[in-house]
Amino acid sequence: MNKDLHKYSDAELLSFYRRTRKPDYLIGLYERYMPLVYGVALKYLKNVPDAQDAVMQIWEELFEKVLHHDIQVFKAWLYSCVRNYCLMELRRRSLRVHVKSNRLFFHHD
Repeated sequence: MNKDLHKYSDAELLSFYRRTRKPDYLIGLYERYMPLVYGVALKYLKNVPDAQDAVMQIWEELFEKVLHHDIQVFKAWLYSCVRNYCLMELRRRSLRVHVKSNRLFFHHD
């Protein structure tokens, strides 16, 4: 992270990004919480490749999401985003497994 960005609060970095759309501000903010994002993703998804994929997907979505949400506490908001992403991913997997098992079941009839 740019050393100068360390001196700013989360709210300040978020405000700078929203005003200027300069990615450095959001990158600085995201790098601050990368271990949290990865840890939460790993906790829910249970394996390293899926957690790494989640981190990248969440990162890509973050540039737009922060522009459209009223974020009071960035860390808490980001945690919620990661948790929700992981729960949706687990739900998607569950539905896919269920559909596959139904197809197998019907093929055996």
